[in-house]
Amino acid sequence: MGYKDKYENVLTTILIFLVTATIVLLIVFPKETLGAASAGVKLWLNTVLPSLLPFFVGSELLLGLGVVNFIGVLLEPIMRPVFNVPGAGSFAIAMGFTSGYPMGAKIISRMREEKLCTRAEAERLMAFCNNSGPLFMIGAVGVGMFKSPLLGYVIIISNYLGALTVGIIFRFYKNKREKHTQIKINLKKALKEMIENRKKDGRPFGELLSDSIVSSVNTILMIGGFIVFFSVLIHLLNITGFIYAISKVTGIMPAFLSGIVEITVGAYNISISQADEMYKVALAATLIAWGGLSAHAQILSLISKTDISYFPFLLSKILHAVFAFGYSYILLAYINPDISVFYTNNNSWLKKFEASSINFIFIILLFLFLGISYHMIKHIVHHTIR
Repeated sequence: MGYKDKYENVLTTILIFLVTATIVLLIVFPKETLGAASAGVKLWLNTVLPSLLPFFVGSELLLGLGVVNFIGVLLEPIMRPVFNVPGAGSFAIAMGFTSGYPMGAKIISRMREEKLCTRAEAERLMAFCNNSGPLFMIGAVGVGMFKSPLLGYVIIISNYLGALTVGIIFRFYKNKREKHTQIKINLKKALKEMIENRKKDGRPFGELLSDSIVSSVNTILMIGGFIVFFSVLIHLLNITGFIYAISKVTGIMPAFLSGIVEITVGAYNISISQADEMYKVALAATLIAWGGLSAHAQILSLISKTDISYFPFLLSKILHAVFAFGYSYILLAYINPDISVFYTNNNSWLKKFEASSINFIFIILLFLFLGISYHMIKHIVHHTIR
């Protein structure tokens, strides 16, 4: 028996033990399990569903209509030198930075399926295009947990700076000095690429819309399942004393250990702890950058049908967490954490859905504007020099 077979057998044995132990705990603590599951369902129904569904449906439509190809051709000269990814990667970046987990992975896996990027390029994008959404970081964490929008902005800036830093580092990942011919960017070529992709897809708009909704709902339901499962799991780990025992052995704050599994629970527990305010905010930023095992499981599920490897993503999230901690500490050194800015938070389901839809439309228009502006400026400069 080879080393690989032994490793797989040990892993299988561990998984069987963990699953069996979880089922036993579900039977022993039925009341607590039901409460945790209900909380997970409420989180999914009131926050995740209205926030992510418009992005999922919209992204599927844009891929089918060829708009992603159009944006990709226009922004190739910007994306290639900075992140060493194709122009279409700008779409994954926009979605991954604004809509929360696991939107980036959803877009990148679809791009890989549509051959819009190579495996190495997909893994580079995965390294920094999966982040918590701004509404969660500013609204839920900054205002809801730390009672300060200012601290929410510290968390969001440190997370985005950390992600971009990781993206620049990963531009050298699997970089075999590939030669990319410099493309002469023009609107005609971008439009041609979009039309050709639309013809290649071939589905009538009604069918495309139907497929987009079905695919998006399936993904949303999958995410809901993960949220409920990990809500129950983290509750079981707490009531059995497992988190506390690990904390005693390692010296790590129990709230932080909870956040490694599920960031919402971890961030809240950190916010109500007795630690120094700067330290609490930096730890919350670290957990949000990490994403939690719940988000990792969702992302692993989304990329499982492609050849994208999970391990570069795992490494990137560890780096992201380290950078987010450092950036947040630097930012906090220049502000007063006790400052609270007036903020009105409307948590209605309709408002979240409306805000998510508007954000999606704004992002697409912004990237179209950037691409067209780049082309026009380049055209003007070229003719001025001549």
